[in-house]
Amino acid sequence: MTDATTHYNEIGANFYAYLKLALKGKSYRVFIGDVRLWIPDHNLYTYPDLMIIESEPSYYQNRKDTVTNPSIIAEVLSKSTTNYDRGEKFKFDRSIPDFKEYILIDQYQFYIEQYVKS
Repeated sequence: MTDATTHYNEIGANFYAYLKLALKGKSYRVFIGDVRLWIPDHNLYTYPDLMIIESEPSYYQNRKDTVTNPSIIAEVLSKSTTNYDRGEKFKFDRSIPDFKEYILIDQYQFYIEQYVKS
């Protein structure tokens, strides 16, 4: 993420904190940007801003820094990533078997997009 701003960082941190509290006691795990996502159908690693995994993480090749089973992925949009997050990356993420929901948060205006897999 080359054009991360303090505003971008605060949005991601606030969303993470909210979800950790909202999901406390439930069988969900919330992870932020340093946890890598392996997308096998595209032979690709990505670093989503936030991932929610139902139950326990499934680790790629037993690496504790790389998961394969998020059900929800959220991205804070920046000028350099908006098109990628809405386009090609969204296509990659939809190929994950456990994937259910994609959330895009615009850091420049009060705007959130949500895609729920039917």
